[in-house]
Amino acid sequence: MKRLKIAVEEAQREAEQRAVAAEQEAAALQVQLEAARSSLDGQLAASNELVATQALRMAEMEGMIAWLQQELEHMRDQNRREREASLRLQQEITLLKVAAGAC
Repeated sequence: MKRLKIAVEEAQREAEQRAVAAEQEAAALQVQLEAARSSLDGQLAASNELVATQALRMAEMEGMIAWLQQELEHMRDQNRREREASLRLQQEITLLKVAAGAC
C-alpha cells in the first residue's frame, strides 16, 4: 500500500512537472507569437507607408503628365497658328508678285 501511495505521489509530481513545463512552453510560444505579430505589424506599416509614398509619386507624375499634355496642346495650337500665318504671308507675297508683274 505504501508503494502504491509513493507511486501515485510520484506520478502526481511528474504530471505537475509536465504541466508546469507545458505552461512554460505555452508562455514561450505566446511571447514568440507576440513578437511575430509585432514584426508583421511593423512590416505592414512599412508596406503601407511605401504604398502611400508610391501613390503620392504616381499622383505627382500624373499631374506632371497632365501639365505636359496641356503644354503640348498649347504648342500644337501655336504651331498651327504660325503655319496659318505663314500661309497667309506666302499668299500675300504671291499676290504682290503677281501685282508687281502686272505693272
